[in-house]
Amino acid sequence: MKQFKTMESYLNALALNPSLAILTYQMVADGVGLTRAAIARQVKNGALEGVSIDGSNYVLAESVIRKNKEHANEVAIIKAALEDFARRGETTTYEPVMALTGRTHTNPNDRGMIGKILGAISRDTMDKHGFLLSALVFNKTQKAPTGSFFGLAEEIDEENYQEWDSAEEYLHDQLRKIFDHYRRP
Repeated sequence: MKQFKTMESYLNALALNPSLAILTYQMVADGVGLTRAAIARQVKNGALEGVSIDGSNYVLAESVIRKNKEHANEVAIIKAALEDFARRGETTTYEPVMALTGRTHTNPNDRGMIGKILGAISRDTMDKHGFLLSALVFNKTQKAPTGSFFGLAEEIDEENYQEWDSAEEYLHDQLRKIFDHYRRP
């Protein structure tokens, strides 16, 4: 963590190096949809870079931008892989999807992050194409998407989701839409 004894010393350093711009923990939390405590943990574990000014803690804005770019890159990598599965008419499981970005199903933080990534992908494909691309990702033991998928479906595709008699029927409809879309010449 970068440390400055006074606000004046920080402002002098900032004048020479604008990359020292800071954000409050709350600003970052609001911007990325996490809690202040989660941001504090990310600063503590080095995922975000902290700045201390006269005993008050902040986040280096540049580290937030870098982390957001890394997240966008992970979304793009996983979306491209899911599109490849769709073109082949295949589903997959979480483990190989997570491995694409160096994540593992044994790490709770990684499991949470993959849920956010798949949610972002599904929101995008629902807006653009009318289906949730993450329907392709199955839990290995359940042989179906997790409950989080169906919760997301109910949230962002409520009207269509309610039309089906069961979650299984909704899933089959989603898979049909996905495979039809990606098999087009």
